[in-house]
Amino acid sequence: MHVSFTGNRPQWPAPALMLPTRETASARWHLSVGGDVVHFGQRETQQQVLARYREQYGLDVDQVAVVGGDGKLSRREKRQLVVKALEAHEHALKNRLAGNFSDRHFSTNIRLADGTWALGTNIELTRDNVFCGERSATVNAWNTALGRHSLKDFQNAEVLGDIRNGLKVDMLVMSSSKPLGDPVAGSPCSDCQSWLATDKYYGPDTKIVALKRNDEGFYLQIREVRDLLPLRGQQKVSLTDKELDGNFPVDLSDKAKDAVAISGIAAGELRDLMQAAKDSYRQNKTAEISGKNLGTAVLLDPGDERGRVIERGQRFDWTARWNEPADLTAALVGYQKLREGNPPAYAMIKAVAYYGESPEQMPSVGSLGKLAQKRGGPDTLMLVIEDDVLKVRTISDYMTDIYISPNSFADRAKV
Repeated sequence: MHVSFTGNRPQWPAPALMLPTRETASARWHLSVGGDVVHFGQRETQQQVLARYREQYGLDVDQVAVVGGDGKLSRREKRQLVVKALEAHEHALKNRLAGNFSDRHFSTNIRLADGTWALGTNIELTRDNVFCGERSATVNAWNTALGRHSLKDFQNAEVLGDIRNGLKVDMLVMSSSKPLGDPVAGSPCSDCQSWLATDKYYGPDTKIVALKRNDEGFYLQIREVRDLLPLRGQQKVSLTDKELDGNFPVDLSDKAKDAVAISGIAAGELRDLMQAAKDSYRQNKTAEISGKNLGTAVLLDPGDERGRVIERGQRFDWTARWNEPADLTAALVGYQKLREGNPPAYAMIKAVAYYGESPEQMPSVGSLGKLAQKRGGPDTLMLVIEDDVLKVRTISDYMTDIYISPNSFADRAKV
């Protein structure tokens, strides 16, 4: 892609429609679009490509509905997104055939603001060391776009800001190796959502697209990052100089009210949990490297006569890069202690309190996904202090799309 400059501003070309690679016994054909014509090695019209998809997948692009977004997709734009989803699907199929440790094969087609498209699929070094398709595609797109600029472009202060804006992710088109319409293909895991929660590559209006299927047929689901992470960028420091006594105000979200009504957790118990987190924060001397001190307290329910118990946690810095999350550490230690005596059938994490000065940890999206996946759930309470008020929310207030592995619920019958 050639980027031209008019005055001091780079002029990005219109995003190109890149179609999947097809292999035959005699030749490898790569598809790209010039106007409405697709180039293989011989020429094939866009209509012929879509007809081939109709025959292969039983998919009539013009009959694909659009759910979400602003509903203003042109016919060409809709066709482009469907093709991008199919390209990601076939990329995931290739990855499955190439072989992975797990049976999870997801791929994403990413578009940057400058029009760069790039594919990525999950890379697995081991079964528990996985780099997902969304992040893989982000890395691919970023490096591809960087390679299209000269070093002088980046050294030009007058255009550097525009170049950086062009490197932002505009859209993720997600798919998997499962049959088209896989309901979870457009649901990023918590690790990928922890990337989406930052501003380095993404924004709240970054679109997430997936080709899904219901009884009426195929449809394009279009969402934005803000739909998945409604409180993204709104976290604050969780500190107070006031005493956490009976006069300290407690404010529950609607979802938290429902969860409290079921669990029977009282306001005093919530204040005690935050006090434990505050004490943990004050005692912590293991976060000096990052300067991001954090104290947490986890409320666990063993479901037996012992009743609910509180376990404290602290952020621990190994280096400036590596640390142990305070909330997950507290949950682990608390669960291990419960197992030392009479092992509970399934110790549930009912609530987590956070106290510290680093907003991105109040709470972190990566931790939320793990807590929801194991020992907790979407209705687990999240406690922070905002403007001298104890705010009580649930994990589902922070994350609306929580992928739960089928094994998580099977494990609940075990210890």
